[in-house]
Amino acid sequence: MTAPRKTPPEVTEVARSLTPQSDQVQRWAVTLGRSLTARRGPLTGAAIDRIVKPDVEAMLAADPDIAGAGFVAAEGIVGADRNYMAWWQGPEADRVDAIANLSASTPGRYRDTDWYRIPLTSGRLTVTGPYVDLLCTDGFLLTYTAPVEWGRPEGPLGVAGVDIAIPSLERLLARKLAAVSATASLVNNDDRIIVTVSPQASPGDFAEPSDQRWTIGHGLSVIA
Repeated sequence: MTAPRKTPPEVTEVARSLTPQSDQVQRWAVTLGRSLTARRGPLTGAAIDRIVKPDVEAMLAADPDIAGAGFVAAEGIVGADRNYMAWWQGPEADRVDAIANLSASTPGRYRDTDWYRIPLTSGRLTVTGPYVDLLCTDGFLLTYTAPVEWGRPEGPLGVAGVDIAIPSLERLLARKLAAVSATASLVNNDDRIIVTVSPQASPGDFAEPSDQRWTIGHGLSVIA
């Protein structure tokens, strides 16, 4: 029997650098679920905004690497066959995709996006990207989302999450990846590159096959 490959400390350091993002989203999803569930009366869009926005403003002010954050209510929570997005971005906490909340032509606007669909169906934190966020920010992002539970059989209330701009991740991880190897990359489940120090590759490219791979959780791996 072949002994399992030991994870190098340099790879462990990459994983450790990403832990605060995933931990923050999972903690917030729990507290947000409690706050939304505790509200008396109908859960309207305005009520959701009043609960979610102060949390988002605090996160945006505390961490400049967070490009945006918010909550998307599952279909049927605010209106039949409709989602509701309470999401803000940037240092001024600008509202994202607000018009879609009022439009009758966008039912289920988010139901097929990985960042929304996967955490709702899996019940787990999901990391989506890299991708160009054409729905909201137009930025090149990695999005962390987690289901917001309320203990009812019809399923989660929705998803809570944060957007991290790829350039912010490059600043965070470049030196740590370089310590792994001169061509190391952080990749997603599809082997699409999120951050790399290889001069022959860029974020968004598909990584070349590699025998040197270490899984670091939430669908992410480091390859060398």
